[in-house]
Amino acid sequence: MPPSSSSRKSSPENEYAMSLAEADMSLDNPHNATLDTTTTTTTHHHHHSFLHSSPSPSNNKSTAAAQPLFESSSNNNYSKWNVAEARMELRKASKITSTYGLKLSTKWICEQLIGLPPSPPPSSFNGTNHFFTPFEEENENDATLYAKSLLDLGEYERAALVLSSGNNASAVAGSTIPPPLEELSSLGFFIRCYALYMAGERRKGEDVEELREPLERTKLRNPNLTQLSHELYDYYTSGALDAFGLYIYGVVLKELQNTPSASSTTTKIRPSSSVHHAQDIVPPPSPHSILLQSILQFPYNWSAWLDLSELCVQDSTIHSDVEEVLRPILGHWMYHFFCVHLF
Repeated sequence: MPPSSSSRKSSPENEYAMSLAEADMSLDNPHNATLDTTTTTTTHHHHHSFLHSSPSPSNNKSTAAAQPLFESSSNNNYSKWNVAEARMELRKASKITSTYGLKLSTKWICEQLIGLPPSPPPSSFNGTNHFFTPFEEENENDATLYAKSLLDLGEYERAALVLSSGNNASAVAGSTIPPPLEELSSLGFFIRCYALYMAGERRKGEDVEELREPLERTKLRNPNLTQLSHELYDYYTSGALDAFGLYIYGVVLKELQNTPSASSTTTKIRPSSSVHHAQDIVPPPSPHSILLQSILQFPYNWSAWLDLSELCVQDSTIHSDVEEVLRPILGHWMYHFFCVHLF
């Protein structure tokens, strides 16, 4: 079944914060959407959520960083609709996405909460064992908390520098950011990568404004993509990326794949470790495979679903792979949101 042409492009925090009822008519330019909620323009006639009705059943470098925030239940009985449990899941998910700085994904989650009918709390819901592993923001170090505050203020390069080795707050804008600090938590590493990506998007936007020729504008790309792809590759191969690290890695790979001038970069990825060998140059993983891993760990990140839908529209040959990998959650209502958006 071919995807609808109404599916739009997405990128991190692409975050087209809206209910699915409005998804096909209010999606923004992704590069405007990434910079800040103050620069995002969405069309909202009213808040609406599909969660007020029951979805149809389906037929079908630290060790802590690798722990999934989402865990499938033992019986995978997602098709049994429970409003109270859905509310609890969404409330927990909103706290996590907010902590990771995904403002518009958090807004999208909260819009679904507003659309749910009143219901008593579930009698036997266990948020730790059923869906989420423990998440304690207060355990983060001071540097991560400081970088998060800078990220929230849109000071992206400073946020990335705070979490980089030999950081220098007075570094010249546009200069190469040093490697990440050792032993960063999953949140710290994500914030650094996300801030670095956003800094590159801002710089690209500034460069676009200076060009008059449309063809020249299409050749511009985020200048931090290559550095990010190398660093994320190292963490990925060591199994240190959590759901959000996988998300930003998938976005970086997707952007490299979609950038004409980056064709040589997307063919081979060389790890950024200090020792390089000829065999270190290996093909990178596919963007959709990384996004799928992220979604399986944490299916409430709507931005990850949007990026995956864009890839499905671009390449129909991945449809069977996507459905097969998502089989464990085919009955989950987030998968239904994805199908409604895509088809």
